[in-house]
Amino acid sequence: MDYNPYSLGIDTKVKIGEVILEISQECTLCKSLSKINDKLPKLLENDRGIFSKVIVGGRVKKGDKVYLLS
Repeated sequence: MDYNPYSLGIDTKVKIGEVILEISQECTLCKSLSKINDKLPKLLENDRGIFSKVIVGGRVKKGDKVYLLS
């Protein structure tokens, strides 16, 4: 099953292969992007990504299934 990472709440745990990740925060716009290109903050405004922390390390392989744990 596919999951939209933007729909996952903070503290949600995701298992991919051997790895367990916990969503820690949404990425916010920062002014350092404009140092690379003035248009970047506007271009990435609605597509910034998320941060996660590794709870259990391991290997992720192509084709591994993604599971929501919480």
